[in-house]
Amino acid sequence: MSLEEVRADKDVVDLDRYVGDAVSLAEELIPSVRLSEDDHLGFIVLSFLCRLREQALSVRLLVSKAQGRDAELVARSMLETMVSLVWIGQSPQERGLQWRGYAYVEDWRLAREQRQDVPSAPEEVKRFLQENGGRYEDPGRRGKDDPYYRDWRCGTTVKQMFCAAKGEKLYSELYGPFSDWIHAGPKSIGLAIERDGKHIRWNPAPASTRATALAAAFQCLVEALQIAGEHLKLSISGDVENLIARFVRRFSGGREAVPTDLAS
Repeated sequence: MSLEEVRADKDVVDLDRYVGDAVSLAEELIPSVRLSEDDHLGFIVLSFLCRLREQALSVRLLVSKAQGRDAELVARSMLETMVSLVWIGQSPQERGLQWRGYAYVEDWRLAREQRQDVPSAPEEVKRFLQENGGRYEDPGRRGKDDPYYRDWRCGTTVKQMFCAAKGEKLYSELYGPFSDWIHAGPKSIGLAIERDGKHIRWNPAPASTRATALAAAFQCLVEALQIAGEHLKLSISGDVENLIARFVRRFSGGREAVPTDLAS
């Protein structure tokens, strides 16, 4: 085992503890907040925190079973959730409505599928789409039975979101490379196997994959906690900053386990 892997193996223990502390803060925050119905960003950040908390628990479980590669897949999903939140937060009313309002497009599609003819959607859905449907209409699908964008981003790519959030390094070093394992690409599979004559031997994921997954999970959770604390003006913000400071002190002496350039 290389010196880098030895260090990563030691780091995993502390990284897991920091992720656990971030999960505890999320569990403290989520049920304590009462939302205003027109606070789109507040609704989204709490909803995303619920998702990120659950995914962080999945990362920890996979890491505990030495399944670093699949832990990175969950971390990749967390990165997309996080960058979506940052992107929405840059224009909270407009993009917040875009995310929440897309539920009406989904309801319209559901009603259409159930009827299998001209949609008979609830009046609330019809009214919303009459007033706001233009923002969800895909110019490339004009004249089609379903004129709407296929997802809530309405034409914006995930890469564009990372760039808007100044997270290009996260995209190029983590989010992008992680995708090869999702799609069973020859590069990622090739790194996981070893030829032994006419046999194939499976190599356990190196400790660095576990460390990277945990570090990414930590960053995603604390970014969301920071946004929640600032937007909702919560007293928990001080606890989040203390946790980040402890994390930085622990890992500032060596190579960062994950780039930390995602703007919050």
